[in-house]
Amino acid sequence: MFGDDIEADVPRDMPAPSSWKDQPLCLWDRANNRVCPIGKPVDFETPLFRGKLLVRVKTPHVDDPYFDGRRRKHQYVVQGQFKEEVNVLDLIYGTQYERPMRSKPPSFFYPILKAFLTRANPGLEMDLVSDKPFVLQNIGCAVQQLLIHEEGEKVPDIEMIENFEDRTQAFGGKFDAKRHGCAVGPSKRKNIFAQAKRGYDAGHRCKHEYVFEPSNTYTFVFYEDKTDLFAYTQNLGLVTIDLARVTHAEPVQLMCLSKAHNMQAVFDFQIWHTKLFQKLEGSGVFTKDGLEISNEKSASYAVPRK
Repeated sequence: MFGDDIEADVPRDMPAPSSWKDQPLCLWDRANNRVCPIGKPVDFETPLFRGKLLVRVKTPHVDDPYFDGRRRKHQYVVQGQFKEEVNVLDLIYGTQYERPMRSKPPSFFYPILKAFLTRANPGLEMDLVSDKPFVLQNIGCAVQQLLIHEEGEKVPDIEMIENFEDRTQAFGGKFDAKRHGCAVGPSKRKNIFAQAKRGYDAGHRCKHEYVFEPSNTYTFVFYEDKTDLFAYTQNLGLVTIDLARVTHAEPVQLMCLSKAHNMQAVFDFQIWHTKLFQKLEGSGVFTKDGLEISNEKSASYAVPRK
């Protein structure tokens, strides 16, 4: 077998990996307790948001023209409407882990890594060495493209191949193109929200409050070229890490929560990989048979240490 094992908390209703249609991956909707397709839009709803999600992943066996001529490894597009007014600065996007990193960054390297990542990502908050590591960022800083369409305006197709372009004038304030003479692009938008977030966290009242309005439709576009979901690895520049090993077999998260609503989810998905499960020696088959059910929501699975 694989030697010593660790356990991963797997959703009780998640099907066995051998039945996943998007192997080696499984997109899990935590808010609605179901498997969702990769590469196709899916409708979803949470207490704060109603909309649809598209997840694209670059793989050797799926020909997706979206990735032609692009270095990107994946793309997430979330589009929909908030059910109530929500302050942009209250929303956090990213990953929170329940266990310490199995392989923590060396003490001499971690400050360099943290300084590099926070400089490249305005508003980033991270801690990879605590018992519950996290990498979180205000949603206004984290998203690559953010589009606002007011009631009656035609919204873009989330399956479009072309690049999305920021459309944030409806926020008003520093985003008012008529007032400031030009539209705000992604880089400036991230800096505006990072600066506003620092003041907000310090208790200073913003001159202009940026909110998500229920009457508008919002499109959030995320993508990157450092996290390879198919291989389940992440390139940190100087080193490439195996996500299954480093994170104690916790899945990649696609998550946005509201601090003002007791950390309720705007959207909350996980991307599982077969690397997170123990493979039966010699059989090439994954199974749930014989696994102990630990509680109502999850099952215990053995995950290999390599």
